[in-house]
Amino acid sequence: MGGVPAGGFPLDSNSANGIQPFWIVFAVFFPAVTGIEAGLAMSGDLKNPARSLPIGTILAVLFGFIVYISIPIFLLSIVPKDALIENRFIFQTVAKYKGIILLGIWGATLSSALGSLLGAPRTLQALAKDKIVPSFLGNGYGSQNNPRIATAVSFLIALIALIFGNLNSIAPVLSMFFLTTYGTLNLVAGLEGIISNPSWRPSFRTPWSISLLGALLCLIAMFMINAGATFIAIASVTALYYFIAKMKFNDRWLDIRRSIHMALARFSIYRLADKGEDARSWRPNILVLSGSPTKRFYLIELADAFSHGKGFLTVASILQQENIAPEKIDEMERSIREYLKEKDIPALVEIVVADNFSAGVENLVKTYGIGPLIPNTIVMGETEDDGKYIEFAKIVRLIYKSQRNLVIIRESKISKPVETPHKQISCWWGGKRNNGGLMLALAYMLQTSPEWRGAKLSIKTIVKDEEEQEPTRKEIGEFLKEARVIADADVVVHPYKLSPIPTTIKEASMDADLTIIGMKPPDEGESDEDYATYYKKLMQQTEGFPSLAILLAAENIKFQDIFA
Repeated sequence: MGGVPAGGFPLDSNSANGIQPFWIVFAVFFPAVTGIEAGLAMSGDLKNPARSLPIGTILAVLFGFIVYISIPIFLLSIVPKDALIENRFIFQTVAKYKGIILLGIWGATLSSALGSLLGAPRTLQALAKDKIVPSFLGNGYGSQNNPRIATAVSFLIALIALIFGNLNSIAPVLSMFFLTTYGTLNLVAGLEGIISNPSWRPSFRTPWSISLLGALLCLIAMFMINAGATFIAIASVTALYYFIAKMKFNDRWLDIRRSIHMALARFSIYRLADKGEDARSWRPNILVLSGSPTKRFYLIELADAFSHGKGFLTVASILQQENIAPEKIDEMERSIREYLKEKDIPALVEIVVADNFSAGVENLVKTYGIGPLIPNTIVMGETEDDGKYIEFAKIVRLIYKSQRNLVIIRESKISKPVETPHKQISCWWGGKRNNGGLMLALAYMLQTSPEWRGAKLSIKTIVKDEEEQEPTRKEIGEFLKEARVIADADVVVHPYKLSPIPTTIKEASMDADLTIIGMKPPDEGESDEDYATYYKKLMQQTEGFPSLAILLAAENIKFQDIFA
């Protein structure tokens, strides 16, 4: 288990004064560790690897530790400390038979070389079986499946490195890769111990804290040896990881990322359940009732802009079919997920089978979600079918009673008269009521999304006469300044008796890319027919508007407190 020092320090004795004590200790112990790894690399040839590997590794570590720790103690008892640091060939200096030391160095060097020459081809053979390197390198010969081609390739690689490489430059980098391997194995073992996958059932268990400590110590050792080589090793391993992920070589391997995400989600959900909802930490968890995503993609696009990097987004589709096969549902869900991935929209996908649209919405509103992670905002398109207004009114009432916010989106059918370098958002604000607070919160979040970054936000309101115009503008401006929201305060004078309010709103919003208005909630004693009449009138009054978002705040939160 011996070998040449893998640290990469100069080999001439005259330059030993610059060597750090840690380097000397590491150079002494590192060859022993590489020898142990050579045994692990040949585990495929063991009769019973599960039993032999733990016992052999632990015994090798213990014996190596005893031998290597006894040497400096012995030398320190017979040689001054300064001589140990300054004279690298102290063994030969104090030895009675100096020739034996030279033979020992040759033996240690050859044992490490042979160990690597036996272990490296087996590793290359395994990589070939995983289709990471050409498959012909995995060909085995004889009853022991000896990797002759991989052995020849390993020999050629080592020979080229020796001929053209500078050992003092190569050795630190190689040391980094060894330590990266040890650290990664410890990290994976530690993470597996924490997340406790049922598939993780090692016959020899190590506490996860010990494994993580080993990974940390490997990283510390790497930086202490050579920080530059450490970054090279980390960059190489990262590039290799992305190459393997992109080429999908890891289809045959276990992946613990899902388990890590599951453990983090479990921890977070339990903690969220212990904390009550607060306006200051509110964020939109949106459920989009999009139907076929390709037909109403604008709903998904705007919902993603509202929630991007801040909340959850679920794209839901309601199938009004009977006796639909589960395989077809899975296929549709997979198709929608792939479509969203192509559009670079992170979202969950939910498909519900129901007798009608209303039943499907009710099912989603009442049952979708887990613990505190339930949709608090429903995004849907408008309906202009006279025969569905009452059904739509019932859906709005259901959503409102379930304390879910509602955003109804109507896509613009007209083009902007003037193109501007930045998008514009017009919020028609009715004051510090709940609709106004939600409106301002969503408009601000829209401004922080990549697609709407830099958009100009204009807070608009209507007054009866010019005398109220300046005081109202000043009041809104002061509120926006306190709320730390960058927006213009635009107060529009509207003589009520001369023209309808929707006409004034439309004329003042024609330059906007998105206009946001509020709608009244259904009253307790109001019938579905009456509310359907109100909704129909609202749709008629906003006909010809630019892209429109109609909000109804229903969540039990004071949205204005977000800006307090």
